[in-house]
This record gives sequence, C-alpha cells and structure tokens, in this order.
Amino acid sequence: MGATVTWVVYVVAVRAKVVVTEYGRAASASLARAIVDAKVGAALAPVTVVVPSNFAGLAARRMLGSGDLGVAGVANVNFVTPFRLAELLAVGELRGRKPLTKPVLGAAVRRALADDPWHFRNVRDHRSTEQALSVAVGELSNVSAAGREAIRSHGDHAAAIIELFDAIKSHLQGFHDEADVARAAAHRNDLSQVILPFGHLIWHLPGPVSTPLASFLGAALGAAPATVIVALSGTAAADGEVARTMGIAGVDFPQAHLDDETEPPRADHIISVTDADEEVRALLLQIIT
Repeated sequence: MGATVTWVVYVVAVRAKVVVTEYGRAASASLARAIVDAKVGAALAPVTVVVPSNFAGLAARRMLGSGDLGVAGVANVNFVTPFRLAELLAVGELRGRKPLTKPVLGAAVRRALADDPWHFRNVRDHRSTEQALSVAVGELSNVSAAGREAIRSHGDHAAAIIELFDAIKSHLQGFHDEADVARAAAHRNDLSQVILPFGHLIWHLPGPVSTPLASFLGAALGAAPATVIVALSGTAAADGEVARTMGIAGVDFPQAHLDDETEPPRADHIISVTDADEEVRALLLQIIT
C-alpha cells in the first residue's frame, strides 16, 4: 500500500467539507481529526457520525477510544446509520401510519395476487412468488413515480409488475416503509431547526444506499455544518458507486479523484479452513508466529 493520500475540497452546495482518504487506519485517523475540528475546542459540543452500519459504528468507537489515533477519547459523539438518522428526524411526520413489517407486506402481496395475479396466475400460491414480489415492492418503493412510469413503458411484463406494485401499495395505505421515512425527514419544513441538537454531521465512508436515503442525507448535510469522509479503494467500479451515491446526495465528488492512482490492497496468500472457529485459530496463529 502506498502512502496515504488526503485531499480536502469545499462544497458550497451542501456546506460540507469533503475529505478524501484511504480505507483502514487512514480513514479512522481522518474521522478523529474531523471530530476534533467539529468540536472547535468545546469537548462537549455535539457531533453525529453517520456510518455505513452499526458494526462500522462500533469499530469506529473502539478505535477512537483506543488512544491510537492521537485523541484521548471523545464525548457527546453519536453514531447512527443513515436510516436511523432519518427515523430520528422524521418523528411526528408520519402520524397515523404504522411501520411496514414483513408479515403485513406478505399479506398485501397475497391479497393483490388473489384479486388479479397478472402473469403469476400459475404460481401465485407459491411461497417464492410472494418473497420475490415483496423484494420487488421494496426496490420499487425507492424509485420515483416518474421512474416507475419509465419502467412501465418497457413492455407488457414490466407494465404488469408496476400494476401489481400499485395494487399491493393500495393495500398498505396505513403503513410506511423506509423510503417513506427518508422522504418525510428530507422534506421537513423545519429540518434546519430539528437537526440542531445533532450538532456537526460527519458522513463517514459513504457507500451505496437507496436513492431516498441518499437524497435525505443531502438534505441533512445542507441543513447543518457537515463533513464528508470518503475513502478510495483504488478500484474504479467500487469508487464509482461511492461517487454516484454522493452525487445523488448533492455532494460534489470531483472526477479527478477517481482518476488518481491509488494502489488497492492485494492478498499475498490464501488460507483455507473448514469453519469459523478454525478461521479464528488460523488467524491467531498467523499473528503470533
């Protein structure tokens, strides 16, 4: 791995400072510096770090608390996933609607198939049909109305899927899904006020998320002082997906960064084991020998 490369770009559109670095310890060090800078000398100033997953948040907390990054620990720093932040900011915006659960979605799918199975007549009672359509509903919920109309125009089968989606959604009027939560949070008229208690926002290691969540993150970053820490892998396909997500959020990730030559990490050998326990033993053996 070559030397750590870090650039800083100021993005006016969402008032966010973008730090481009590498994965691993370099990204953790960038996060530590960003938290210190965000607090501006006030140790108890609130900071909210948006992480790709709860596991990533746990790893970041442990790294920050280890003292290996040049900080003696942090206080009043909250770690949340993009959807959890949307949930917190959407409170009160979806009154009268309940969270959509898998059993409720499955019941809506079965009811729609019973009313009109379309192309699924011969398999409408098969469990896999219900599961596949439930996944399709989740994916299509992240697509705008205009996008669904564009899909509808791609032949009879595509039109049937959209018609079935509309039928399923008609049975879910009293429920909201993740896309609804993200849109409700993003479209709050008082977003700049309700986001104040979260303090400085740090979007740590952006990765592919749904379009509604990416749009919500853009709205949140535009409503509060913010920093984005994005890591390069050195692989165009992976880095391109990160850039696309940031683009949906309205954060400008200059194309020049994608063209920079960053050597991706490569394995020098492979260890094959039989199970997870043996994997841990083999790893420990490699560390101590």
